[in-house]
Amino acid sequence: MRKRHSQLLGLALILLLVPFALVPAQAQAEPEADAWARYPIPQEGEESGWVLTGGGTGVTAICVAYDGTIYAATEETSGSPLDGYSLFKSTDDGYTWTPLWKIPTSDKPSGAAVASKIISLVLPRWEYADVLYLATQYNIYKSTDGGENLTSVAGKPGGAGTDGLEITSLDVTYYHDNHWVLVGSRDADADDYGGVYFYDESEIFTSWADLRVGNAPAGTRYDVLDVAFSPNFADDMQVVAVVTDENDTIVTTKLGNSGWGAAIGDATLDFPSIGGYLAFPADYDSSDVEDKYIQYIGLNAGEASAVYMVIGYETPDSSEVLPMFIPGSTKAIHSIAVAGEAYNATVVAGLTDGGVLGSCTPPPGTNTFVALGGFYDTGYVV
Repeated sequence: MRKRHSQLLGLALILLLVPFALVPAQAQAEPEADAWARYPIPQEGEESGWVLTGGGTGVTAICVAYDGTIYAATEETSGSPLDGYSLFKSTDDGYTWTPLWKIPTSDKPSGAAVASKIISLVLPRWEYADVLYLATQYNIYKSTDGGENLTSVAGKPGGAGTDGLEITSLDVTYYHDNHWVLVGSRDADADDYGGVYFYDESEIFTSWADLRVGNAPAGTRYDVLDVAFSPNFADDMQVVAVVTDENDTIVTTKLGNSGWGAAIGDATLDFPSIGGYLAFPADYDSSDVEDKYIQYIGLNAGEASAVYMVIGYETPDSSEVLPMFIPGSTKAIHSIAVAGEAYNATVVAGLTDGGVLGSCTPPPGTNTFVALGGFYDTGYVV
């Protein structure tokens, strides 16, 4: 689940992860004219204070547990500097890393065009560092022993890996003593679409259920860029999705058994996006529209790329969506973290060009992936 946090808990900003020691470097922020700041990226090499494997590696996802355990998903872009490992773990604030898991060759279906990589890591209950879920573009996996062993969850949602379908997003919550899993998908082909799928682990011998995003069968209405349970799901039964129909970008919500957009109006932007990412402030409350019904989305949308604030309104009104800084193609976003209360939150966004953009002054960053971790004055720079 996308956890709520009462204050800025810390930041994990990771570029290259290796099973070696890493030494944080210092960097100074230069504020932009619109009050957001872009942070310089430390240079590679021991002379710059960083010990790296060199080129050929990258990070695709991270998550941080209550006790400071950090999980990082990696990829090898050239050669095999990580010996094929795709999942690493650190229990000492990122100074050393233990290789855990290699994506099995069976993960990628024979007809799929893109090589497998981990696209999402989720700790459903932040205080339980051993229970980890991850998604590749084609499958969902679960570990109950801190990443030492992973098993596939309920097969390929929506036929991921066939006919251009790929998983884009994953979220997991703990409800009624069981894990509930959400998955979003998209279709790489024009005029074909993905969907939102749900799985209740207590219902054995069942498969993924189509949640009919857009109130239509999966594959007929939207590509899903991100999907998430509300931080208060046990109370409001809310699911939120960022979707596109290849013309517009839409934030839509489902409350309980109601249809999508039935209770809270959709927020619509008149441009398509190829990437979208959801985050919630600490005081998020879906029942308090216009005040605490605030969401944040980061978009990769060409010249319209930016972080946007979504203000919820009850139907028949549409929800409002406002850019938080001047959009631009150099601000294409593929990760976002939020801490603090609505209208006064600290927001940090990772950019596809390797930069980090934020409304605060975080520790020095090295990559576009951003996660919150630690408590109070504890933070992570790895």
